[in-house]
Amino acid sequence: MTNRFRAEIVVPARARLSKLEPIGVGSAEGESLPSYVSRLADVHHVGESELIGYVSGSQPGHAEGYKFSVGPRLYGSKTPGLFAIRLAALTGVSSVETLGMPWADQTISFASSLRDQPAWCEACWREDLNEGRPAYERLLWKFHLYSHCHRHGLKLSTACRVCGLSQKGGPNNVARAIPCALCGTHPVDMLVQDCTEATIDPLLPVPEVQRVQLLAAMAKRMRAYGRIAHYPNFERAQRLYKAAMLPENCSGKLQVVKRYGLQVRKMSRADRFVSPVPFEAVVVLAVALQVPVSKLFKSACQLPDFKWNQTLASPKSMPTAATALTRSD
Repeated sequence: MTNRFRAEIVVPARARLSKLEPIGVGSAEGESLPSYVSRLADVHHVGESELIGYVSGSQPGHAEGYKFSVGPRLYGSKTPGLFAIRLAALTGVSSVETLGMPWADQTISFASSLRDQPAWCEACWREDLNEGRPAYERLLWKFHLYSHCHRHGLKLSTACRVCGLSQKGGPNNVARAIPCALCGTHPVDMLVQDCTEATIDPLLPVPEVQRVQLLAAMAKRMRAYGRIAHYPNFERAQRLYKAAMLPENCSGKLQVVKRYGLQVRKMSRADRFVSPVPFEAVVVLAVALQVPVSKLFKSACQLPDFKWNQTLASPKSMPTAATALTRSD
C-alpha cells in the first residue's frame, strides 16, 4: 500500500478506519458491500481499489479458518464474507460483516448471478433522498434474478431513460444516484409516479415473482445466517447437487444441473475441497421447493441421513420435500 494512502486514512481512537454505519442491515433494503466500500472510500478520500487493497492486506483475524481470496470484484470473489469480516474489524462496526454474506464463502458462488452493469430503482432512491439518507445501492440489485423492486413493483433500470446510456460502475458495478454522463438527466427525475408501495406486475411469470420475493426474504433474514463459513462442507454441496435433479414432469421442470453446469467433484476428505455451488441454482431450487434459502442450507447441513433421491422420486414429491425441509430445524 502506498504511503499516500496511509497518510490520508483518518485513524479513530478504537479503529483504523472511520466508523461508518451500513444502511438497511436487517431489512430487505440492506446495502451492498461495494456500495459501502464506495461510501467509505469517499470518507477517506481514496479510491475504491485502494481501500480494497488496504483491507485485503490487513492482519488476518484469529478466527479465519480458510484462505482469503478477494479481487477487485468483491461478490465475484471466493471470500467476500471474509473481506467484510476484516472490514468490520477495521471500522469497529460489526454489522458490516453481513454485507459480505460470510455464510456462503467457498461454498456458494455468486459470480454467475451478478449483473454485468449497474441496476437501480428510482423510487427507492427518491425515498432515500426524501428521508435524508444517501441514495445507496441495495444488495439485491446486484443479482439479475432480482428483476423488479419488491416494494414498488418497478422494473429495475439499467440505463438512462432519456438517452439509454448505461452507468459505468467500475469493477463492482456500483449503481450511483448521479446525473447521466451524456444528457445530464438525474435518475430520480425520470420517476413520474409517487414513491408508494405497489405490487409486482401480475402479468410476470410466477417463478420470476417468487424469485423476487424469495430474495427479499433472504436479505431481510441475512443477519441471522451468521458469520461462520461452512468450509469445507462437501455434504452440503453434494445434497444441493442431488436435490437439483428433479423429475422432468415435476412442477417447475427444473434441470438445474444441466442448465447451470453444476458439478461437485468427489474428492477424499484429506483434500478438503468442494466446488462452489452457483447461487442461481440454489435460488431456483428454493423456489421449486417453496422454502426459504436458509431452510435449504440447514437441511443440507443438519440432516446427514436425508435421502434426497427418495424424497424427490415422484411428481407428487414437491409437498413432501418442502415439508421435510421445513421440519429440519
